[in-house]
Amino acid sequence: MKRLLSACGFVPETGSCNDTSLSEHDHEDDNESEISDDEIGASGKLSQLIVSTKRLLGLPLAGERKAIPPLRPIPSYALSGERVLCDVCEALEITRAKFVIQPGDDDAEFAAIRELGFLDEIINKPKCPLCRLVLAACGGHRLQAAAPSGVRVKVQLFWGLDGLTTASSEVPQVRCLGIVTHIERAEGSATLGMLTNDRAHIVLMGNDAPGPLKLFLGRPLQQEQIDFRLVKRWIQMCETWHGSECEEPVVPLRHDPTEMAWFRLIDVCRQCLVRAPKKCKYLALSYVWGRVDSLNTVKKNVQAFEKRGGLARVRDRIPKTIADAMELTQRLGMRYLWVDSLCIVQDDLDTKTEAIAAMDLVYGGAFLTVVAATGDNANAGLPGVGPNSRGVQQVIEEVAAELRLSAPPHWSDTLDRSVYDSRAWTYQERFFSKRCLLFLDGQIVFKCRDTAWREDIVMEDESIIASHHSSGKRISGAPDIDPIGAYVGTLWEYSGRSLTYHSDIFNAFAGLSRCLGPELESDWCFGLPEVVFDWALLWDARDGKAQRRSGAPSWSWAGWVGRVQLATFGLGTLEKVGTWLSTHTWIIWYHRNIDSTDCRLLFTAPETASSSTTNLYGGPALNQQRFPFLNCTRTKPTLRILKEPPKYIDPLSSVPATGFLQFWTVSATFYISAGKEARGTARGYCYCDILDRNGLLAGKIFVPADWYSKNAPGEHELLLLSEGKDLALKEEGYNAVVEAAKYEDEQDVGEWNIYNVMLTQWCGEWAERVAIGGLYRRALKQALSPGPQWKEIVLA
Repeated sequence: MKRLLSACGFVPETGSCNDTSLSEHDHEDDNESEISDDEIGASGKLSQLIVSTKRLLGLPLAGERKAIPPLRPIPSYALSGERVLCDVCEALEITRAKFVIQPGDDDAEFAAIRELGFLDEIINKPKCPLCRLVLAACGGHRLQAAAPSGVRVKVQLFWGLDGLTTASSEVPQVRCLGIVTHIERAEGSATLGMLTNDRAHIVLMGNDAPGPLKLFLGRPLQQEQIDFRLVKRWIQMCETWHGSECEEPVVPLRHDPTEMAWFRLIDVCRQCLVRAPKKCKYLALSYVWGRVDSLNTVKKNVQAFEKRGGLARVRDRIPKTIADAMELTQRLGMRYLWVDSLCIVQDDLDTKTEAIAAMDLVYGGAFLTVVAATGDNANAGLPGVGPNSRGVQQVIEEVAAELRLSAPPHWSDTLDRSVYDSRAWTYQERFFSKRCLLFLDGQIVFKCRDTAWREDIVMEDESIIASHHSSGKRISGAPDIDPIGAYVGTLWEYSGRSLTYHSDIFNAFAGLSRCLGPELESDWCFGLPEVVFDWALLWDARDGKAQRRSGAPSWSWAGWVGRVQLATFGLGTLEKVGTWLSTHTWIIWYHRNIDSTDCRLLFTAPETASSSTTNLYGGPALNQQRFPFLNCTRTKPTLRILKEPPKYIDPLSSVPATGFLQFWTVSATFYISAGKEARGTARGYCYCDILDRNGLLAGKIFVPADWYSKNAPGEHELLLLSEGKDLALKEEGYNAVVEAAKYEDEQDVGEWNIYNVMLTQWCGEWAERVAIGGLYRRALKQALSPGPQWKEIVLA
């Protein structure tokens, strides 16, 4: 029977937990579960039995596009409530037939927007099952509590199409009821804004489908626990239908993680740590540690944990999330699990450093990643793994006889609101995973690179793509995304996440940098790609924290807390950025040693030695043509030794530097005027005008509100970095539009009509970044006294 189940996909190749005679280093030799081609060929009855068993279990057969398991009965709690539709809902004349698209349907009937009234009215109709369902779907009680004083929340229903597939010739076959909420003034004036999107919706339960079609309809959950057989079915479907597409890592692995000397796994059968069998299948856990007293593997206990039963003997100290993941691994017929706190020896700094830098290998090599997106610490558990541990009840209402409707939550919205999705470490863990099993507020979602399946919606069809109710984040490593776009997107996602320890800012980015580096063909300099350094410097803040992070220089995004964005100038590709770098930059950047006079070039382009006649990227420097009124011949660093400078460590670079940059550029003083506080996510910053000596608008800059309160308005030094254009100033959050001042005696500067400038503050011998802004190029000669200067800068 075990061999038959193996042929149906239920027993792992590396052995099951019943195989107790294997050595801890030789699990891969267990071949009992395999059935050879000769055996199958010699026994047609065995083949027929396998097919019959797969059909019985609802597993996909070769060539079949669907593997929909039988539906459970509607739970009794959904049938026991009051079932009296209010007059408004009764007038909608909702029937189960309307949830399935029929030939000859009147499009006009389904295009109309249906008014349900105001939210406070709906709340006051607790006996109406449809009103209760609408409130559950849109979070009505929460919206009502959050509504501003003097406004009411208006609710509307509309019929939406459902059932997206990959084949363009296929059309949606089912409908759902979408919900939209608006806020209006109490006196009934114009709509002020939408509160929810059309992803709040209501579906027909598949049990009440008017025909055989059940795809995209609701599915009753197994109430006490998750359905482990359903999860196994999803895994088998992914392997059968998607093949190598979901088996290949998101980015190519340098080597198999099981070949690394430090790589251990939890053997859930023997309840101990083992050295990973070569090329074995394993699950990986992605979770939030939180501030809990967690059991860790250290030098003192590692040998005890490697003995059979070693983890069972400390079971009461294992955090619940990890314990549940061990149970899940076993229930899925798998044997090995990777968990960072137990599989990395935490006080072995050498191997820990190596492991931290290899998270792309660990999660990229995992057969499946278990994502614990519920709770905020390691004791939150995996709801639904243990008996009666779901903690939530599926929202189902019986609106009429044989008309049961459900309000399924949008799982990506739930994920976006979770503590898990706000953490920096978990970003790369999920990003590199081939397949994920997400635990979200009592429900599970299986997400692979091709699709997403969920417990409460019937979706087991090969044609379904990941865009349906999914939240894929393949922003880098994909062949159709340029490396520049990949870096911009990755930086946006990662920088907006939080860290318990600020010192982990580079560690949690290590796997991502290893992925992006080869695409950019670049080494790293404190989180900035060296080959596009001048462009990468032009990051700007996108939220209101404006707080310095110790451990990284001020010119790096890693030196600040909060989400950042890069100005692209509409370039968008590595080739175009390269052209811009060679024609619109002039600074020769040097790394400064902090305990000697030594300096070295930040990097050397293959085609140049970065002399005074070329810029860092091999293009003509054109310094005297740009600034004919200055002597710009000096570009090499002056010998000096800094006094008591801060020390920064760059673990991402193959040739680590100190974080101190030394260079020559134009310095000019302008007046930073009164600004206005930014709105939205950028609150905590101020938009300020840059004024010239005549009081004319010369540019704009976006500064931290705390800095502004202490230093503005006033005269401040600006360092010219590179040439840009108005497009950068028009990007929300970078700066507002520069109003062209009238300098009629100046020549036309073309589309690259601004200088990207850095506002700095001096800390003794070196300067630190405050903000990036835009200065109108023709305003440079109108700087305050003493006018533009060619100046040497040390930047930290």
